[in-house]
Amino acid sequence: MKLRYRLLKYFLIALFLSLGLFYAIKQGGPATLKLYIESGIGNCKNIPILCVAPEDNFYQARIDDEFIASLHEYDLDQIHIHTPEGFKVVKQKIVIRYYKKKKDRTRGSAIYIVQKPEDFFVTIFSDIIKGSISNDYDFVSRVMNAKINSIVNLKDAFFVIMKGIFTPDLGDQASVKIVKVKIGKMNGFISYNYETLANYFDCNLLEDGGGYYKVYIKDKAKNLDLDKVVSMLSTMRLNDKVPTGKILDF
Repeated sequence: MKLRYRLLKYFLIALFLSLGLFYAIKQGGPATLKLYIESGIGNCKNIPILCVAPEDNFYQARIDDEFIASLHEYDLDQIHIHTPEGFKVVKQKIVIRYYKKKKDRTRGSAIYIVQKPEDFFVTIFSDIIKGSISNDYDFVSRVMNAKINSIVNLKDAFFVIMKGIFTPDLGDQASVKIVKVKIGKMNGFISYNYETLANYFDCNLLEDGGGYYKVYIKDKAKNLDLDKVVSMLSTMRLNDKVPTGKILDF
């Protein structure tokens, strides 16, 4: 399913839910609100990621210089990154799919990159998050920490819905883990899953003055682990070079 249709689906659901949310929380409190959300988008049984939160401590990654030396350099638009051999590198717009579910699980390894300017989310959702979120890191952190069992108010419900939108195909969600990371000037979260068919990584990073990066990795050969992914991400930055990598917008 194309990302734009998936986004449209969730926002239509959110709009539909919003008609009854106020009534639900006023009449029945958090328990009724939680039940209302579950009836609209699902629960922890069919969408396990909605009950997964990041680990408390930052992941202490080991930057592997030898691994970085083996990587290939790409310049996609203004994004510079070093990537392993055997991966299709795709720079995507946020309205175009950057992964497919069932169909794509039989295809090769790929790295999909989305980049947005600073304060992208707080600008778009300023009216909804007013008074609780001041920057994009706080927004992404609230999304990653959202849990359906912790819904108390309307903003909690909003971030649970956003978590469903943010999460790409990570295989069996029941085994997904989320870690907090610091990589140079970037802070953020990596959701990962070492599955039978592939290793999956969904990286949401915020760079001081550099905006937001979403890097989704499907590793069919299962050669990457969390340390290698962090090492690769440590090479990512914005630059002004003329694109030299192949940009596949499809």
